[in-house]
Amino acid sequence: MKIGFIGGGNMAEAMIKGIVQGSELRVRSGIRDILVSEPRDERRNYLEQSYGIKTTESNKEVVSSCDIIILAVKPQNMGTVLDEISETVTGGKTVVSIAAGITFAYLSSRIRTKKLIRVIPNTPALVQEGMSVMSVCECFSDRDISIVREIFMSIGKVITLPEKYMDAVTALSGSGPAFIALFIEAMIEGGIKMGLNRDDAYALVLQTAVGTSKLFDSGMSPSTLREMVTSPGGTTAAGLKVFDEEKFKHTVTAAIKAATNRAKELGKGRNSVFVFANFILAVANILGLILDVYMWIIIISALISWVNPDPYNPIVRFLHAVTEPVLRPIRRFIEIRIGIGIGIDISPMIVILIILFIKYFLISSLIEMAFRMKG
Repeated sequence: MKIGFIGGGNMAEAMIKGIVQGSELRVRSGIRDILVSEPRDERRNYLEQSYGIKTTESNKEVVSSCDIIILAVKPQNMGTVLDEISETVTGGKTVVSIAAGITFAYLSSRIRTKKLIRVIPNTPALVQEGMSVMSVCECFSDRDISIVREIFMSIGKVITLPEKYMDAVTALSGSGPAFIALFIEAMIEGGIKMGLNRDDAYALVLQTAVGTSKLFDSGMSPSTLREMVTSPGGTTAAGLKVFDEEKFKHTVTAAIKAATNRAKELGKGRNSVFVFANFILAVANILGLILDVYMWIIIISALISWVNPDPYNPIVRFLHAVTEPVLRPIRRFIEIRIGIGIGIDISPMIVILIILFIKYFLISSLIEMAFRMKG
């Protein structure tokens, strides 16, 4: 079993570290090698020297040589990566995305495998204390799923949920570390305003947070701990009263809702842009085909006109009916602006030049714009 990472950033490094340090994981999962594609030379050297793995500049090399490919790139870069590897991904490859807002529908429309897994990890994975949520399609064997689950268990805890919950997961555990950090920052600032120096306030708040987390790990519920610490008429009660008056729980819930809605918007926006880009491509290709056909009709009509064709021939009548509405105004324009004594009818050549301009400038620009939108 060979594991590949496209992208060698912090989250990829956390997983690589978990795999390399977890000898039992490698034995259970049969992981023999790790290959990482990363564009930066210094980053590739760092990963090779730190973890004894192989690296490459080529995303396609990772896909072609690995059984499980983990897409560890930012959501805004996902389209470009998928376009690059789409021809290399086969039905037997397992592709794992850790990017927020990248749906199964989006992935399956870009690559030729149905063996797709979405995972939303969070930042504490950098110290092997992450919370990862997996969403899996129904086409997997238990072994394939267990290998991916083991990889993410090496950087923390893992649960599996249907894809419809992934936006809420992104808000709660994905954005959660930032929300908790904000609360800790506020506590530190509060301590400083009460006369403590910054270092002491930081140490007090940090150890309080760590210790509280371990109490939760022991099985104690948040409400039980809150009631245990709160004495009637005491200091904790006074502080909690302010939280209630300021609608603290409502504010937190509103923040989670806002983050969830934003995750939904990003996913829908990306899918909408992809659909619109495909529409533009389809229109551009159809328009190009129509212009090609019409250009050949113009050429054939011009060639036939040189041999005095039978005006009652159905083909000649058809060609005349199709081309004259375009050629006649150009012919009149030439007669008015240039004069009659040119000798030959150059209106077909002008139309052909206009068609070529539309094709190679305007339609090409549309196609280029559509690919930029998809990327």
